[in-house]
Amino acid sequence: MTQADDSKGDAIARFTHDVMSTTFQVHIAGESQAYARSAATEVFRLWDRLEGLLSRFVEYSDISRINRLRCGEAARVGIEAFTCLQTAAAMATETGGAFDAAIGSLTKGGRGNGADAAVGMHYVALDESAFTVRILAEGIELDLGGIGKGFALDQAAALLDEWGVDSALLCASESTVLALGAPPCQQGWRVGIGGQPAWLTHRALSGSGVAVKGGHIIDPHTRQPVQDKAAAWAACTSATEADALSTAFMVMPPGRIKTYCRAHPEVSAAIQISEGGVFTYFGRPF
Repeated sequence: MTQADDSKGDAIARFTHDVMSTTFQVHIAGESQAYARSAATEVFRLWDRLEGLLSRFVEYSDISRINRLRCGEAARVGIEAFTCLQTAAAMATETGGAFDAAIGSLTKGGRGNGADAAVGMHYVALDESAFTVRILAEGIELDLGGIGKGFALDQAAALLDEWGVDSALLCASESTVLALGAPPCQQGWRVGIGGQPAWLTHRALSGSGVAVKGGHIIDPHTRQPVQDKAAAWAACTSATEADALSTAFMVMPPGRIKTYCRAHPEVSAAIQISEGGVFTYFGRPF
């Protein structure tokens, strides 16, 4: 863990940690340096543990064990993996499959050939009474890359609440952020949407795009990389859901995004058709 520059004297303690193949940050306001450091250390331990449970690239993680199952087989998993998968299944249903965590066979590192592999969370049966996950089709492979980092931020927020920290900004690189409260004398935590400023308080913001990792966002329906948008953003109270929605909004046409936001008044959305192009906003203001 390394402490970022705090030379501005703004009483905000900043810490960074590399995990889940990216750099996470914790910004804590209104606490002593020592207390903030101790709280951040516990958050980083939590994130390290979650990576060991949720990453498909960790050999004995819960997700890797599921990915080795054959059709009809089941595995018992921990509460964290099960909870994340429950939300992933709910988001797949709510977005009409625009977000789907069961497309690992189509993404980089997947075992499938992309053409005939089974995909879809409807092939994943979750039994809450036993915390088991059963695979209902051969070749199903889970990839929580589009939701796991947001889940990690929500879990960290719950931990900071136990520590009595009520003003913090949690960041998974520049893709997903979760704001708790606001810094002293500020209207919220200042973040950016494609270079445009926004202020968050008790709210999460996530962005997805193709500028840096072109071709990594797959449309589950066409099984092809998304090409008709440069970027999409989603904001709501849950970082887990915001993470999933920013991916879904890359896939969904503008009309469906507008309809989704009307049905979910707590959600804000923005899309950018071309890199550097104008933004189209949906739902409540950011």
